[in-house]
Amino acid sequence: MDWEAGVEHAGFAQLLKDVERLVKSPPKLVVYGPKPWWKRVPPMWLIASPAVLTAVIVVGLMFWSIPAQVQVELTTERVEITIGETAQGEARIGGLDMQSVVIEKFATLVFEPTAVEVADPSQYRVKTDDFPSSAWKPLNVDGSKITVGIKDQTRHPRVTVEALTAGGPDTIHLDPMAIAPGARITLEMRKVHGGTKEGFTLQVAGQKTVTISMHNPFKLIADQAELRDIPSPFGQQNELTYRVTLPEQASWIEATALPEGLLLSPTVAASPSGSPLVSGLPVATMDFTKQNAYGERVSALIGQGTISSKEYPNLISVALNEGEAIGLERLDKFTIERITLQPDGEGMKVLGYGLVKQVRTKRGEIPIQHSLTALDALWHSARLAVFVAIVSAVFTTSLGAYRLWKEFK
Repeated sequence: MDWEAGVEHAGFAQLLKDVERLVKSPPKLVVYGPKPWWKRVPPMWLIASPAVLTAVIVVGLMFWSIPAQVQVELTTERVEITIGETAQGEARIGGLDMQSVVIEKFATLVFEPTAVEVADPSQYRVKTDDFPSSAWKPLNVDGSKITVGIKDQTRHPRVTVEALTAGGPDTIHLDPMAIAPGARITLEMRKVHGGTKEGFTLQVAGQKTVTISMHNPFKLIADQAELRDIPSPFGQQNELTYRVTLPEQASWIEATALPEGLLLSPTVAASPSGSPLVSGLPVATMDFTKQNAYGERVSALIGQGTISSKEYPNLISVALNEGEAIGLERLDKFTIERITLQPDGEGMKVLGYGLVKQVRTKRGEIPIQHSLTALDALWHSARLAVFVAIVSAVFTTSLGAYRLWKEFK
């Protein structure tokens, strides 16, 4: 080598220039590994993704049942209802003029009368179905509460409350009764007086006590029941008749129910087409079946009825015929607007509305399902359909644009 320190040399100068050039141009970074997901997706998939996404959404919406606002109007011989939640904390049923009411399935009846008289059973007049004035004997009640208890539950004890004048114009007004949320009430037509349907039964289950309020003086006929703590002047009779006067300020009878539920059987006083039995009642479940002579559950519907929706009249419009089975599932914010007795005594008219997720009917042996799917709602809502289409298009177009941007970059 002819290079010496401190002496300029052309080769050494060139070496320094080459090193400087290499240092100023850093090497490229090469990364080894899997490609990003947007590079692994074939371009054709991005083009077809709107159709695929739409198909997936449509199938999902077809199987997604949603509640629909419906109105139910039908005539039935029996309806069983579970009371729903209310803003007031309790619902009320009843409120009608009646000739009499039979109370059964009770443990005790408690009331606070101003006067009680008992009739001598030996003076009962069969032809006129009453007692002469001489038959009535006053009891010393001293303004205290009176308890009516049962003697023998196996003998089906009952208490009948009726107007003082049998078969006359006098009536008893039964005030609306408070029913707690979660209680089950059953309304059913019953045959009285030679087979004509002039009355109904009301059973309240799931509520320990029921307050029965009435203001008129009445007769109380205790069959297999007795007034406790008050000696009877006629000994141990299976049936005694009492005349009871309740004070205006506390005209109530508190009934403690047996586990199967308190049973009331009113007989209406006049035309049943007056005030409704039920008005504005929130319900959680409804059952329109009855038990036939063979113990089987059959439809309680009589006459014709409808289930309709104002929002989706073309999708939910069900015509009901007599004897057709019906089931309403998953009620939400459902209210029975009213239940009234038919003027001819043939059944009860039920009118209600609210959210129902599924309606099931059965004609003969053929079950029919009526439900509103999310696809039905989307198909009949132009705004919602356009919104879903825009979201799908924007999503897939954004993916494609992002892919192209990364490629060109």
